Amino acid sequence: MKPASLLTILLTALITTFSCKDGITTIEEPQPGRRDYVWKVDTLKAPMNYFIGMWGASTDDIWTVSLTGDSENAIWHFNGNTWSVYQKEKLVRTCNSIWGNSKRNIWIVGGDGYIWHYDGSAWKENFIYQQSDGFATIMDIWGRNSSDIYACGVIHLKSKKEQRGFILHYDGTKWKEYYKADYISQFNSILGDDKNVFVTGVRILFEANNHIKVDSLYIAKVSNNKTSVLFSEPKEVMINQHLGIVGNKLHAVINYQLYSYENNSLKPVFEIKHPKFTGNIYGRNYKDIFLSMYDGISHYDGNDVKYLYQFDNGFSYYKGRPLDFGSSIYFNISDKLILHGSLK
Repeated sequence: MKPASLLTILLTALITTFSCKDGITTIEEPQPGRRDYVWKVDTLKAPMNYFIGMWGASTDDIWTVSLTGDSENAIWHFNGNTWSVYQKEKLVRTCNSIWGNSKRNIWIVGGDGYIWHYDGSAWKENFIYQQSDGFATIMDIWGRNSSDIYACGVIHLKSKKEQRGFILHYDGTKWKEYYKADYISQFNSILGDDKNVFVTGVRILFEANNHIKVDSLYIAKVSNNKTSVLFSEPKEVMINQHLGIVGNKLHAVINYQLYSYENNSLKPVFEIKHPKFTGNIYGRNYKDIFLSMYDGISHYDGNDVKYLYQFDNGFSYYKGRPLDFGSSIYFNISDKLILHGSLK
């Protein structure tokens, strides 16, 4: 496999540590990320389910949830040795995303506007987002802490036969509607850092025969109970559109270009020229970035892209957000695989 070439633009901006000695200030750049992982693949035995989200408090306490399939197998748990289906409580709706910030504070969002909460002992229904004229699907959830959590999705309005993107917010006490679009749209993902929150979405048009057509894909900033579009392109020219974290900062991938967010705009960082790149990224810094490929996981170390793990098919890519524990990292692969890498 020939590694992809990257046009590095902002590596000089990688300032992580300042040290002063004898009146001289030096800038220490991060070292290239290690690639000597030992990989293990686990298969979740749920033939009808499509697993898309994962979160864990530690390497012996990891959860994953299923987007579709049998509700009896919607939630699985890893105890450090084996994966097993969680059967104490059953969620009767689809599970689209999971997020938490401690083993006693984990959230799942899903179909029909449902939000569930895990308190360390049981999963319980916490909130249902409802409208008198429609039904909702909550697509994604992310938070800064236990009293600052966001969720996004789409509500289908029956009378107008239209749909609207929406954002919910949890303040530590209750969920409430934070924003609802006044145009036909859908919000697919939400992610943030210590300063900013972004959503990805689509604008939708209805043609004369009532056929749904995606007009444009976009990325918007969320603030002050509204959104402001940062980037928008027609679907025909948009290949990839993802949000990701690099060095604890929010980034976006548009087609093959990685962007950082600075001074209220998206700034190009570098281009990832590889035909199998799906657009999904996670990085500890600009020299230690994991890339989702259609057939596995690759890595950028500041110099080149190399596969860390490659499957023998073209549909084994990671979904959702990886779980990073430093010397150990986990990925949801396609529908039923968990890829786990441990540094030697």
